Amino acid sequence: MLLRVRFPWRSIMKGIWRTNPYGDAYWPPWKRMHDLGVTDFYVPALMYDPTIGKFVKNKNEITVAYKEGVRSQGFGYRIYRDPSWNSMIDAGSIIQAAANDIAAAGIGEYIPYMFDIEYHAPDLIADVLEGFRARFPKGPVSWTLEPFQGGWFTPRLVNVINKDPNLVVVPQNFYGNMTPADPTTGGQKVRQNLIDQGVASNRVKIFYDGSCYIPSDWDGCILGEETI
Repeated sequence: MLLRVRFPWRSIMKGIWRTNPYGDAYWPPWKRMHDLGVTDFYVPALMYDPTIGKFVKNKNEITVAYKEGVRSQGFGYRIYRDPSWNSMIDAGSIIQAAANDIAAAGIGEYIPYMFDIEYHAPDLIADVLEGFRARFPKGPVSWTLEPFQGGWFTPRLVNVINKDPNLVVVPQNFYGNMTPADPTTGGQKVRQNLIDQGVASNRVKIFYDGSCYIPSDWDGCILGEETI
């Protein structure tokens, strides 16, 4: 039976990603993360193995031992996954993969999860978010996507986001080549793009490039711990 762990809902998000465990140090820079105000550390479900040119399971960090190591330093342990890494295109497979990730590190405990879904398919994304929440009714979940994508949001997708008090959307303030999307306001225009489509303001955060300026009152997630 899955242990339902209560997570106090926080209005401020202070997360950071690890991007490539295959080439990084085993542990992140704890002090630099702490000094930046980070509270939650996200590890990828898969990692790219350059020796075979494919994404493989992140067996080093999707474990109970690594989770406890992160927590021992005062940080929350989180997982993220991009379904395009292994060409998943249906909601059921994406949800099951997430459940498997949580089971591998949680052992009966819910692990807060982030979906990095950049398919422009509002019904698919709504199906994933609703299906995941049906399986895991409590606890934080987030979804990140490219900047300025509000134009294809549908009323159903907006409603799925707004009705879940523990779900946030984290639009990226950078493009795929890491060019800043909104360099003048630190991502506020990227955030406002989704709010203008009806997403509740307290559901929209910002995904920052860690190699660029990050405001002291930042609220969202940082890419990534290797850059700070």
